[in-house]
Amino acid sequence: VLTVREPARGGREAAATRAVPERFGATLGFLAGSRTYLYLVLASMFMGANAFAAGAWSPTFLQRVHGMGIAQIAATTGPVRGVFGAIGILAGGLLIDRLGDRHVAWRMRLPAIACVLVGPAELLFLLGGTTPLWLTGFALAGLLTFVHQAPLYAAAVNVARVRMRAVAIAVLLTAAGLFGQVAGPAVVGMLNDRLAAAYGDSAIRYSLLIVAVTPVLAGIALWRAAAHYAADMQRAAQPPQPSSMP
Repeated sequence: VLTVREPARGGREAAATRAVPERFGATLGFLAGSRTYLYLVLASMFMGANAFAAGAWSPTFLQRVHGMGIAQIAATTGPVRGVFGAIGILAGGLLIDRLGDRHVAWRMRLPAIACVLVGPAELLFLLGGTTPLWLTGFALAGLLTFVHQAPLYAAAVNVARVRMRAVAIAVLLTAAGLFGQVAGPAVVGMLNDRLAAAYGDSAIRYSLLIVAVTPVLAGIALWRAAAHYAADMQRAAQPPQPSSMP
């Protein structure tokens, strides 16, 4: 507000498209016709489930399995997650920017690989018996979990027309938030209840294995998105048809 001048709306658009709004239904129809976008929605849902489930239940896991107190958990995991998560977000954006226009598919493949690697990192965190092992897994998971964010939202913008971009991001966030907040923690909780009789306090360890599965599924979705990314970018660059105008 105090230091950055607000740019004029439409300043980065072609003059012919500045005054062409898109109807909500037409926007949803266009996005549904983009395979890249549909895979992005799937990936965001799976990674949302991973993030919310891990955030909700990891402190309980550390309490029950490793006997840590709340203050110790906060002092140990908070800085690790914050620092490595920030590095992951920045690294993802920088790597994708350096790929350029000649490597469009790799804008999706690199975050796909990062998501798949979250799985083994989460396994190390959950199954590591010593502090160095589980803390290493926790740090790697924190680093890799957020690599996909910048490329994913950039891709959502790239496969949507100019006047559809806000809705494209809103739908993506809604899918990730609703599915992640509801399904992720709830499924872990239900599994924990079912396994508690057999495994006691260790039930949370096996219940949380779901957070090692969802990022792998997200990585597969992003890898599939890579095959359609270039074509869907070209599709979004085409001028809107009269039928999509109010």
